[in-house]
Amino acid sequence: MSDGRFSKFMTHTRFLEIDFFRGLAVIGMLIYHFFFILNFFELTQFELQEGSWLALARFVQLIFLLSVGVSMALVVQKYSALELPKSFIYKKLFRHAFVIFICALIVSGVTWIAAPTEFVRFGILHFIAVSIVLLSSMAFYPRFAFLFGILVILLTPFAQFLSDNPFLYPFGNTSFPALDYFPLFPWMNLVAFGIALGHYAFQRYERRFLYFLPESRVIHSVAWLGRRSLAFYMLHIPFLFGIIWWTKYILLKTYAF
Repeated sequence: MSDGRFSKFMTHTRFLEIDFFRGLAVIGMLIYHFFFILNFFELTQFELQEGSWLALARFVQLIFLLSVGVSMALVVQKYSALELPKSFIYKKLFRHAFVIFICALIVSGVTWIAAPTEFVRFGILHFIAVSIVLLSSMAFYPRFAFLFGILVILLTPFAQFLSDNPFLYPFGNTSFPALDYFPLFPWMNLVAFGIALGHYAFQRYERRFLYFLPESRVIHSVAWLGRRSLAFYMLHIPFLFGIIWWTKYILLKTYAF
């Protein structure tokens, strides 16, 4: 690869549209969890598991998990175009999965202290980390990834027949209560479809279709959130929890609202 081509790949590392949609998911996550915590402190009684609230939650989940697969496809395209070996690409993917898994363990530890009967055993971060590892080979083969996504959907109904063995918990065992639970079945289909989508929408780390987002400060601000989605995920719950706790137990009692 020429020096100019190499320089282009090293400097062009993000696609604004991906960060933008991920940023929309971050905003949706903040809104949903804000009202979830209000319910937790019994300040409101919103029905968050139905109607428009459930639609918001599904939108956030859809965007986050599809973007995991799209990002995996782009990692493969970027470093394959740089003519780097597959071992290097696997190392990049596994390193990213390791960072996410460490964050997942932190979430498990904190929730075990705060809510020991419902602590997060296999939440969305656990799921993403494991999915990156399991689907790393398919990130090179979008057709296989797409077919695997369909297979996951077909096999999902059988997950309900798993025993209550805690070692089977990641596969779809719902017998354990948890604040956050993302089993491999059915959610892994979204990561697999994201890999296929990433290879369809991009080729050799370049867009296959016209760029459709207008130049706007709002667009770039939302994309800024998307580029920091993991940090926002890790920080937003303790921040919102602290603010709402302070509002209920300090502010409202002090001023007797």
